[in-house]
Amino acid sequence: MQTHSFTLILEGATSEEMADALFEAGCDDASLSESCGVTRLEFDRDSETFEAAVTSAIANTQSAGVRVLRIEPDELVTASEAGDRLGQTRQSIQLYSTGARGPGGFPSPIMGVGRRSPLYRWSEIVAWARANLGSDLEAPDTHLIAALNAAIELRRYAPDDALRFLELVSAGKR
Repeated sequence: MQTHSFTLILEGATSEEMADALFEAGCDDASLSESCGVTRLEFDRDSETFEAAVTSAIANTQSAGVRVLRIEPDELVTASEAGDRLGQTRQSIQLYSTGARGPGGFPSPIMGVGRRSPLYRWSEIVAWARANLGSDLEAPDTHLIAALNAAIELRRYAPDDALRFLELVSAGKR
């Protein structure tokens, strides 16, 4: 058994009723908080796998009548967040990304290209840092978090078309 730490971002404002319902639903291994209008449920859940920990936490949360909006730490990061996670500055990440520092080959942003804060895939940055900086960071669960967040978004914004969209996406893989 291993302890897995993650955060669920929830819909709605924190209230005593929400806290009680979550506790009664099995979220007694989590802390409920709100900051800048965002409700967070921070877990330290014992489970055999990260996947089992997260999916059971989502099931417990939803059984309390609370909607999960996403899971953190997110796979998508800004240069600032990547710097924080790597123990470096935003500026050093920007220099890596332009090739002005380091060996080159830094992962390209996947969103917001040309904007002040483009988004990168954390798993790609970890792989690059391991290969080029001698980092021992690991990001084994980032793909799972990304997939679960995509499923949550699909359920939220296109519940009636979810299966059709999945079929369209998978049609390209045949």
